[in-house]
Amino acid sequence: MHLGRLTLPHRVSIIRYLHGSGGRPGGVIRSLRGLVLSCAMVAAALTTSLAPVHAAAGVAAARWLNPSPQGNSIEALAFESDLVGFAVGVRGTTLRTTDGGGSWTDLSHPLDFDADLLDLATLGAGHLLAVGSGAGIFASDDSGESWRVVANPSIDTLRHLERIGGTTFSAVGDGGQRLLSTDAGDSWSLGSDTGLLFAHGQRWLDPSRGWVVGSPGVVETFDGGVSWTPVELDGFEFFDVQFADGQNGWIAEAFSMYRTTDGGASWTSMPQTPLYLNTQILYSTMHRLLICAGEGAEIYETRDDGLNWTPLYQRFGTVSYTAVTKLPNGRVVVASSDGDLLYSDDEGATWTNTTDGPGDEDRIELWKVNRRPDGRGYATGSSGDWLRTSDDGSTWTRESSPLGTFAYEVEFREDGLGFGPGVGSGTTLARTTDGGVTWTPHVVSPSFVGAPAGYEFASEAVIWAAFKGTNTTERVFRSTDAGITWESRGSLLSNADPIQAISFVDEDRGYIGGGWLDPQGKLLRTTNGGVDWAAIAIPSSVFGIWDMYWPTFEHGFLAARDTVYETTDGGITWGGILETDASQMSWRDAQHGAVFFYLSPTFQLTVDGGATWTDVGIPWSIGILDIEWVSDTRLWIAGPGSRLLEVDLLEPASVPGPDEVLTDTDLESPVRLLGNPARETLTLELETTAHGAAQFEWFDSAGRKLGSWSSAVGEGRSSVHVAVPANSRSAVLFLRVSLPDGGHSSHRVVVLE
Repeated sequence: MHLGRLTLPHRVSIIRYLHGSGGRPGGVIRSLRGLVLSCAMVAAALTTSLAPVHAAAGVAAARWLNPSPQGNSIEALAFESDLVGFAVGVRGTTLRTTDGGGSWTDLSHPLDFDADLLDLATLGAGHLLAVGSGAGIFASDDSGESWRVVANPSIDTLRHLERIGGTTFSAVGDGGQRLLSTDAGDSWSLGSDTGLLFAHGQRWLDPSRGWVVGSPGVVETFDGGVSWTPVELDGFEFFDVQFADGQNGWIAEAFSMYRTTDGGASWTSMPQTPLYLNTQILYSTMHRLLICAGEGAEIYETRDDGLNWTPLYQRFGTVSYTAVTKLPNGRVVVASSDGDLLYSDDEGATWTNTTDGPGDEDRIELWKVNRRPDGRGYATGSSGDWLRTSDDGSTWTRESSPLGTFAYEVEFREDGLGFGPGVGSGTTLARTTDGGVTWTPHVVSPSFVGAPAGYEFASEAVIWAAFKGTNTTERVFRSTDAGITWESRGSLLSNADPIQAISFVDEDRGYIGGGWLDPQGKLLRTTNGGVDWAAIAIPSSVFGIWDMYWPTFEHGFLAARDTVYETTDGGITWGGILETDASQMSWRDAQHGAVFFYLSPTFQLTVDGGATWTDVGIPWSIGILDIEWVSDTRLWIAGPGSRLLEVDLLEPASVPGPDEVLTDTDLESPVRLLGNPARETLTLELETTAHGAAQFEWFDSAGRKLGSWSSAVGEGRSSVHVAVPANSRSAVLFLRVSLPDGGHSSHRVVVLE
C-alpha cells in the first residue's frame, strides 16, 4: 500500500550542458532518464566539442553512516508472504526482508539506478512491479536485486499502482494520466484523463467501479475508466481511499475524512480527526489505525468508527510516515521519510524500529559534522544531544552535548583543543583539551545571546571567535590562553547586521563578513589583531556574505547566495567564478573546495582552487547542511533527520583528461570505432606493434568508472567487440583503450536505447 504525497516532478528528460561561469570550462554532458535520441541529437553529440571532464567529477562510492541500513525516504511496501517483503523509495532505494520485517537488506544501487520508486506490487515469488519518476514503470525478476524499464505511454511521474483483479493493473499519476495493463505489467495502454493534477491513490471495487484521489479532488468511474466524474467533497488535497467491503469505505483529505455505507453512492463528513491524514489499516468498520504524515509522524487508533481517536505512536523531529501494510499474520509494517522501518505485532500498541540508528524517536537535524585527524567525529544540530563516533564513522552514539543545549557547531584543533557552543547558551563555550572526552564551560561574554559564526585557530597561542547575535557591537573575541579567557576586539558591523563568517590567516590578520539585514553585505578586515577594522569594497550585487574562506590574506572566496566571488589582491578586485546556489562552503585547502546549498542534494566541487567546478549529485533526495573533508577524495555529508553519508570521490587518474578525448575520425589514432552510435556492443579496430592484452575502461559523463575489460590482441590490425556497460543510463559514455605497445586513446560513445 502506498501513501501518496504531493511532490514535484522528478526530472526533465533532456540532454543539457553544464558550464562553469566566468568563461572557465567546467561542464560535463549529462543524459537524463527516459531519453530517446533523435538523429539530430546523435549527430550533435558526436560533433560537439565537449568541455573536459575534470578530476573528481563524480562519486565513486557512497556509504550511509547513520542510520542503518540507509536513509532515503521509503515510499512503498509490498510482501509476497508473511516472511518475504520489499520496501522501495527515492533514488532507487530497494530493501528486502526475509523475516517479516524484523531485519532488512539494502539492495540499492543509487549511483547506477536512481529513479524514484513510488509504489510497488508483488507478482509472484521474486517478481516485482513498481511505478515512479520519469514516467517510469519498472520490473524486477530477481527479488529486487536489479530493475528494468517497462515500455509504457506515460509522459509524467506515476504515483500509485493497484491490482484490479487477476493480471489487470491500474497505474495513476501526475497530469491526469491513468495507465492500464491486462498482462501483469508487461504492456500498458493509456486510458482517459482523470482530470487530477496529482493522483495520490486509487481503489477499485471491481474492474468497472473505482475512485482516484489526489489534487484537486476525487473522481470516480462506473465504466472502468472510460470516463471520470468529480465527487463533490470539500477539500483540496486527498490522499487515500479505502473500502472494508463493497459498502463501507473512507476517503482521507489532509484535514478531514469522509464515510460511505452505500458503496460510494453518497459520502458524509466524519467527526473531527487528527491532522495530516494519510491512510488507514482496517481491522473492521469500527476498528482502524490511522497513519498521519505531516509535521512529524503519528499513528492513531479508533475503535468506534472515528468518533474518538487515540494516539498510539508519535515521532516528531523531521520525519513523516510514508507507507504501511498489514501482513496476513497480522503484523503491521510502517516506513518513514528518513528511511526507518517499524513493525507492530499487537495492532499498533507497541512498535519496534528495525534500523537501530541513533535518534530513532526524535531525529536530530544535523547542521554540522566535524572529524578529528584521529578519526573521532561529532555530528551536531538542533537538539540538546549530538552524535559521536570514535571509529572514523563506522558507528555513532547519541549522547548529551556538554551544555545540554543546541550543539550548533563543534570545532577541534589537531592537539585536541576544541569548542562546542550552543545556541541557547549565549557566548558560553564548552571547551575541551582532550578531543571531546571531557568538557568545561567558559563564558566569553555575559551580555547577549548569540549563535556562533565560527572559530579560527590562528596559531598555537591565539584563537578567534565570532557570534551572530544582533543589537550589540561586541561580537568578535580573541583568546591568547587557549580559550580560557576572552577579550572583545572592537566595534564591527552595525547593531542590526549579523556576522556570518570569520577567517584568519595568522594571529593578527583576518576578515569577518555578513550583513543580511543591510542593503548590501559587509566585509571588514584587520591587520593588527582586531584593534582596528577596515571595510573592504565588495560587488554591489552581494546582499549578504553567507560564508567565506581566505587561504592567504590576499586570496579569498566569498559565498553570496547565488554567486561565489574570488579575489587575489585582498579585495581590490573581485571576479564571479561560479554561479550557483551557495549558502556554505567547505574547503580542505586552497585547491579542494565544495560549495553547497541547504535545499539541494548536489554540491559544486573544485580540486584546482576554483579554476573549474563540477556539479556533483549524491544518492539522497534531501538538502545538504554540512560537508567535512576527510581526505582529498573522501567527504562526510550531513543532512536533516540524522542523515550522515560518506562519499569517495574519483581519483584524478581515473578520469579521462582533455588531451585523451580524440575525435572518432582521427586517422592517427591506434583505435577506430567502426560503429558509433552503439547499442549493446561496440566494434573497434585496433592497430598495435606488440601482442598482448588490450585494456578497455568505461566512464560515464560525470567521470565515474563503470567497468573495465581486457582482451588478447595480436600484432598488427585486429577487430574487437566490447560490451557497452549495462549499469549506465547515460546516452554519452567515454571509452579509454590501452594497447599492449603503450598506445592509448579515448572516445565518446553515444549509446542508443
